[in-house]
Amino acid sequence: MQDRQAGIPSVVCLYRLCAVLYVFRVCFFLRIRKSAVLERKVGELEEVATSLRTENTHLGSLSYQDSLTGIPNRRYFKYAFQREWAASRIREELLTVLMIDIVFFKRFNDTFGHVEGDRILILVAKGIQKSLFRLTDSVARFGGEEFVVILPDMNAEHGSIVAERIRTSIVGLRIPFASETGEYLTVSIGCFSGSPDSSFSADQFVKNADAALYLAKAQGRNCVSIYSSGCLGV
Repeated sequence: MQDRQAGIPSVVCLYRLCAVLYVFRVCFFLRIRKSAVLERKVGELEEVATSLRTENTHLGSLSYQDSLTGIPNRRYFKYAFQREWAASRIREELLTVLMIDIVFFKRFNDTFGHVEGDRILILVAKGIQKSLFRLTDSVARFGGEEFVVILPDMNAEHGSIVAERIRTSIVGLRIPFASETGEYLTVSIGCFSGSPDSSFSADQFVKNADAALYLAKAQGRNCVSIYSSGCLGV
């Protein structure tokens, strides 16, 4: 009887040990399962985050890119030019802006259609890009048939050389279009160069380059005009 009673605590301890082991196994299983679920959820969240980052980068590039020509758009130009204007002011360097207009583009569209007109805009954009040899130079579509070029650390003389190179490269595309300026499609270009300062805003640079462009049109188009005070009011 005593031997039987002596064995009872051992059995109880064994049962308790088994129960503890069972609970431990259940907890361990649940923890592993929970850990696996968490890992899967974390993986899914990382995939979503990566997808969102990629999409945001893509949307960001689209917001600064002209959908037709693939070059930067006017929104990007405003951002880039403000940056270059501020940098040139700090470095006390000259900054040059070119405004470019396709001659009689509306007439071209009316003659050949908008599909062909879109193709020409793409060709002209590429032609301008190929004419810019420095990494610091950039071109953007300003709107419609107008393009704008930023030339950091460059004076009017060298800016006009770049402008003339652009003009001749567009003529060199030999796009048939008979007009008052010849038998091929051409561009007019206005050039302005100045030193950025607090009394000479970034907007004034663009206005002066635009004034020079109007002078180029008044002088017969298919030419380069450099800004002077006489450009105002043209």
